[in-house]
Amino acid sequence: MTLSLSSRKSSGQPTLSQMLPRSTDRAVFVGQTGAGKTFLARYALQSQPYVVVHDGKGMLDWPEYKLVRRLRDLVKLDPRAHPRIIYRPDTEEAQSLAYADAFFRWVYERRNTTLYVDETYSLFIGGLWPPHHHACVTRGRERKVVVWSGMQRPSWIPIVILSESEHFYVFRLQWREDRTRIEEVTGLDETLLEPRKLPKEVFWYVQTGEEPRGPFRLSA
Repeated sequence: MTLSLSSRKSSGQPTLSQMLPRSTDRAVFVGQTGAGKTFLARYALQSQPYVVVHDGKGMLDWPEYKLVRRLRDLVKLDPRAHPRIIYRPDTEEAQSLAYADAFFRWVYERRNTTLYVDETYSLFIGGLWPPHHHACVTRGRERKVVVWSGMQRPSWIPIVILSESEHFYVFRLQWREDRTRIEEVTGLDETLLEPRKLPKEVFWYVQTGEEPRGPFRLSA
């Protein structure tokens, strides 16, 4: 899979490789459905040696990954034989907070894993978030576990997921409360993220403590 960027402001802009998270960095991919965030996340994950993807929407079709539907089968996999795995919970497991927490506990104890959650809000089950998801986000780096979070509605997501991340890839957002949440966390002017100003497959990049860069257009 190859990907390149173009920008109206080419002078001084980073290359795509310069914007990829390092092995211990957490990242957020945010934007409307179809805007391009999952496409970019898939590309960025190529740089990580051991990857587990939580596919809560059941929409990912990535042939380079081993697809698993049951947690009992997931925990049996040897990372050396299957370095890239998609966990797509079946109906029973997708609706169970206990199964969700067991999944994140497995990742936390597994170590040496980049975990990509394709839709973070899918983890909100019965009004609660899995406790071990919080552990992976806040304490995972000690175990070389890093969480990359995909989301459509950042205003619905616990602030700690955003505040603990070092890299933000921000595509268009329909709702003002979502744009405002991103502005609060990154300093990126929320008006730049309006759909009328930001076409699909175009994003802004923000690294914590630095000025926003972009916009960039994805080119396959």
